[in-house]
Amino acid sequence: MASLTPGTVLADTYRVVRLIGTGGMGEVYEATHDRLAGRYAIKVLSAEITSRVDIFQRFRREAEVTSRLRHPNIVQVLDFNVTPDGHPYLVLEYLDGVELAAEIARVGPMPGGRVLDIVGQSASALTAAQEHKIVHRDLKPQNLFLVRLPAEEREVVKVVDFGISKVREATTRLTQEAAIMGTPQYMAPEQAQGRLGEIDERTDEFALAAITYELFTGRPAFRGDSVQSVLYQVVHEHPEPMPLVVPTVGPEVDAVVRKALSKSPDDRYPSALVFHRQLARAVGAEHDVRTVRLPETPPPLAATALDKPTTTLGLAAAPVQNRAVRPGMGPRRWLLLGLGATVVVAGAALALSERRGSRGWQTPPPGVRPPAEVAEGSSTPGRSAAPSLPQHAAKPAGGTSIQVVYSTEKRDWIEAVTADFMRSHPGVRVGLAGTGSFESAREILDGRLQPTVWSPSDSVLLKMLHSDWRTRHRSDLFAAGDEATQPLLLSPLVFIVWEDRARVLKKSAGGTIDWRTVRRGVTSAKGWKAIGGEARWGTVKLGHTDPTQSNSGLQALYLMLLEHTGKSRITEQDLQNPKNLDFVRGIENGVTKFEASTGIFATDMLRFGPSKYDIAVVYESSAIAELDEAEGRWGKLRVSYPATTLWSDHPAVVLSAPWVTEEQGRAARQYIAFLRAKPSQERALAYGFRPADTSVKIITADAQNPFARFAGNGLTVDVPPATEMPDGPVVRNLMTMWTRMMRPRAAAYSGRRTGEESNTSSP
Repeated sequence: MASLTPGTVLADTYRVVRLIGTGGMGEVYEATHDRLAGRYAIKVLSAEITSRVDIFQRFRREAEVTSRLRHPNIVQVLDFNVTPDGHPYLVLEYLDGVELAAEIARVGPMPGGRVLDIVGQSASALTAAQEHKIVHRDLKPQNLFLVRLPAEEREVVKVVDFGISKVREATTRLTQEAAIMGTPQYMAPEQAQGRLGEIDERTDEFALAAITYELFTGRPAFRGDSVQSVLYQVVHEHPEPMPLVVPTVGPEVDAVVRKALSKSPDDRYPSALVFHRQLARAVGAEHDVRTVRLPETPPPLAATALDKPTTTLGLAAAPVQNRAVRPGMGPRRWLLLGLGATVVVAGAALALSERRGSRGWQTPPPGVRPPAEVAEGSSTPGRSAAPSLPQHAAKPAGGTSIQVVYSTEKRDWIEAVTADFMRSHPGVRVGLAGTGSFESAREILDGRLQPTVWSPSDSVLLKMLHSDWRTRHRSDLFAAGDEATQPLLLSPLVFIVWEDRARVLKKSAGGTIDWRTVRRGVTSAKGWKAIGGEARWGTVKLGHTDPTQSNSGLQALYLMLLEHTGKSRITEQDLQNPKNLDFVRGIENGVTKFEASTGIFATDMLRFGPSKYDIAVVYESSAIAELDEAEGRWGKLRVSYPATTLWSDHPAVVLSAPWVTEEQGRAARQYIAFLRAKPSQERALAYGFRPADTSVKIITADAQNPFARFAGNGLTVDVPPATEMPDGPVVRNLMTMWTRMMRPRAAAYSGRRTGEESNTSSP
């Protein structure tokens, strides 16, 4: 019998709607929030096991661990509490989809494109967890949930159940006793044998490789009639080669998966991320998988990003994130339960349960490989003045292959116009890689990324990379001058604010939203009440990206200083003025969390509404993408332009690097000319960008023109005066200033739970 009845209100907040299902540890309910819109899942421990101390510890651990992992591919735990009759419960985001285990049972072996997408998103989630030194330790198809986003025509993977995860360096009894908890078919040998000291991120990589085997073949890599039989295979035997199970899987793919399933952790890839990259290369060599994407930069973890070594660019190293592609899903709609029993192996075998039921390189055509990869964690001592030449990709019949690395904000536009280009230029094949501009600049400088064309979000980054390349390699990376800095697309930086909050901010600031008013709100213990808002709104919750990871965050930081100083340009001396630093520090201490991408916190803004973010600083193009969805969930979002703004101009250049042939250079120049041509520029409006071609009209008769559709949201063609970002030295010092200033905040942040993240302290 259900322990909660419909209408029950927990913690004066969550109202139970219905019982969704039961599992080995308890029950899951759908619930609503009494003060906010949205749907939630309530996971309650059953009465029979509430008294079990070990289960309670695991349950609470799931809340503590998962609440720290703010990542689009990890299910979000929003609250932890106890019912009036003493049953612990979690409040989670509501997931509408299907367990991967059930999907495998339904469809059997999956095509390479879909496998890469699922594995890439899972690798992205594991990378984010590992940045917190967290190892999942029970990764399996039952703990991967597929959520369909119809509006975006894509499938999102959510990793669930961090209940037995291990925090590395932890010495708690719970961690030691749970050393070999897991599910046998996906358990790495070191875990199966209880070698606690060897359990690390490569343990999760093994599990992900076992899942990959199952995705390709439709059956587990290790099978048996008993726990002992399965564990013996895990420790001593290799799975049957995949080509013998499914002939369409080639030997290169099989070799990559077998390496990740190596018995010794040292023989596996350095991380799940590298495993996925190698898998994508192998799949691309065997099939024409044109929609597969490698992961891009994942959400940064502020405490660790600031402590990473920097390159000449002065940017902290960042891991990688994936964006889903668009595979089909079954008609069934499932809700996350996450309460399935986990097999515990502690010397004696228990009954074995066999429950069965975007972003990076777009994979090139057959025979075409992405540029050479350098495994994470590897070093290249004694690097020569220029990176060594890779083995060039084989050309398609009668044509040329080029590789294009671009900033992710323009993904949809560049994919559309690239498809047009290849239809009209059948002799040129284009491989696309969407990634963060900062990350790609670092990797190009280090020789780890070797594209033909690079298109960052801003020409400032382009100039910085050119300067750093000359310093390091004594040569030009591309032809400097006007041609190199010609924009493709334009997008100014804007505020997006929930409408009721926007009215308060504008009234307090005298008609427009400015940084001074935002600072007054975020630094006051009274929060919104301090600037004329309602006390029930709580603190003023601001979002912008990490200035050392994202161009939009860097622009926001610069605009704060411009407004405070009243200057038209910031100098290095301004960055040493204590009053300027205090002004910035006051604002930055109010940022809920520094993300690597505007898309990450924009998604959270829509997912959780004003309980997560009241105001965010994003590109205009990103704002346009969110306006429709917001109105159907939380109400209207308003766009507001700062008194002085900055433009992202998205230049594109052909690299004159050792790995680019003359033939590729000619094809790349054709490609860039096509992007700048009027038909491609006209398509930019549909994707929220302002065309760089001045002959293309922004005001049109098209009812779908965003400047007509969203005029009521504050979107305007006229933009306040714009400034320019300074040259490299000031930009580097700006990032250094921010890193030093925010390091104490980052150290404190790493020890907090999610519920403690909002700031109310003054600078």
